[in-house]
Amino acid sequence: MKPEELRSQLEAAVAAHQRGDLAAAEQGYRTVLTAAPAQPEAVHFLGLLLHQRGRSAEAMPWLRHALALAPTNHLFKGNLAGVLQQCGQGEEAERLYREALELNPAYIGGHISLGLMYASRGDHPRALAEFARALALDPDSYHAWVSRGESLQQLARLPEAVEAYRRAAAAADGAEQLLGAALGLRDTGQLDEAELCHRQALQRAPYDAAAESNFGNLFAVRGDLAAAEEHYRRAIELKPDYAQAYFNLTDVKRLTPADPLWPGLMRLAERDATLPADEAIPLHFTLARTWEALKEPARSFSHLETGNRLKRAAISYDEPRQSRFFTDFARIFDADFVNGRALDSADPRPVFIVGMPRSGTTLVEQILASHPQVHGAGEVHVLRNALREELPPDPGDYALPEMLAGLDRAAFVRVAGRYGTWLDTLAPGAARITNKLPGNMVFVGLVALLYPQAKIIHCSREPLDTCLSCYSKLFSTGHPFAYEQGELGRFYRMYDALMVHWRSALPGRMLELRYEELVEDLETQAQRLVAHLDLPWDEACLRFHESSRVVRTASLAQVRQPIYKDSMGRWKRYEKELAPLIAALKSSQ
Repeated sequence: MKPEELRSQLEAAVAAHQRGDLAAAEQGYRTVLTAAPAQPEAVHFLGLLLHQRGRSAEAMPWLRHALALAPTNHLFKGNLAGVLQQCGQGEEAERLYREALELNPAYIGGHISLGLMYASRGDHPRALAEFARALALDPDSYHAWVSRGESLQQLARLPEAVEAYRRAAAAADGAEQLLGAALGLRDTGQLDEAELCHRQALQRAPYDAAAESNFGNLFAVRGDLAAAEEHYRRAIELKPDYAQAYFNLTDVKRLTPADPLWPGLMRLAERDATLPADEAIPLHFTLARTWEALKEPARSFSHLETGNRLKRAAISYDEPRQSRFFTDFARIFDADFVNGRALDSADPRPVFIVGMPRSGTTLVEQILASHPQVHGAGEVHVLRNALREELPPDPGDYALPEMLAGLDRAAFVRVAGRYGTWLDTLAPGAARITNKLPGNMVFVGLVALLYPQAKIIHCSREPLDTCLSCYSKLFSTGHPFAYEQGELGRFYRMYDALMVHWRSALPGRMLELRYEELVEDLETQAQRLVAHLDLPWDEACLRFHESSRVVRTASLAQVRQPIYKDSMGRWKRYEKELAPLIAALKSSQ
């Protein structure tokens, strides 16, 4: 093959690769390599393509061979680093990123990728330094701005994060990038700006089903469930087999056989075995909630089991480490540790609502946030993020208890200061600000240390109802313990043991609130909650379902309704199917 023919064949393969025709691209690269086995670009691009097709083990020799053919090509080094990082070989990936940047210090993608690697380890200060280097080279880099926003948000530096997301929105090229900026703006509380980004994205891509569904999510968060439903339906019209849009829709509206979308959902259900896992999982959870609403418990639970089985296969959960994590917190944060390091802050604003997911934490926050002097922040990781700058880059949250044990008083003062700055920024005039992240259950001792005047509310609920509710939910993030009945029951026991420890180590520090008591006597329990916050009673707390505040949790639709008792004793409908859960809950009794 003549050189010009070789170049033409390579360019055609690259063009096919860029438009997503991977089969044609692979054939083209292999044709080039048959004629010229040492053509470095064809070797490298074939390796990237194989990785994209899920054949990373096969891809790696090609990518390494390309680098051997062209050792000074910084892009080859950077791309190999990216594949190594995705394959869990972070140490070599970091070395290659650095070598690529030594070859070309103006390699913007290398700075951003290296920064994202640091961010994935929780080392956000180093990540921000790399993003700053990228922005010095290109002040309009969307990827650098949005990545900067994410790291600043993780460090609880909210005003700076908002500004970074605004710059990302201004630099966005196309609907997908606008949606990325919109998500950041939404999660930092800038809902009007997020809505503007969504509208701009739909102007650029008016037939984009994902954009419509994401826009629906924004309206759902704002409490406009009718508008959310409209956008979800539009997304399904554009893409009739859009399982995630069906899932989103049935979170705000139950489908029945009379609904125009019912035939499409049933056709999709018939194809469940042929769908990839990321589509089959939301489909099965959708069908489970749909059949339950139609009083078909056997059909519902069958889909629930399948959806959970698929989800569990797709995630990693280390149960022994989780157990040690809870045990370590209880061991380190005993009464002597907390009392001996307690700060002298008199700030009464922090309110922490803790408990198992699906135990009523969202309802409790909605009641309190209806009070004119209370701001409900929702599920926010700000306390964990306020710790980050005091800790070395860590291998994950499992190492957190031991790292906290090594902090001195000055470090805890800085952590409290960061959390206080976030409170100042979020709701300057609020007398109390709630944080209802269930995972803060591990931080009860830390909260007592940082803020002696902080209020802590522990929500609990009948264990089987709690666990079944977790098992019935497809969480957007976290909660890896929730998708297998035995693991779920054992996690509940870990949680329960941790709460026993907090009651012993910090007697009287938490207000204990039972979900069933709240549902049976809303007014009395709501008054208890408000009194615990040392605030005057306000009747608005009984009209919590009328609030227009933002809710981002899995209960966003339920808290728009008055109190109802349908979920109490729900587990009894599935007692036979829940045998593994029941056994796990009872095994230590």
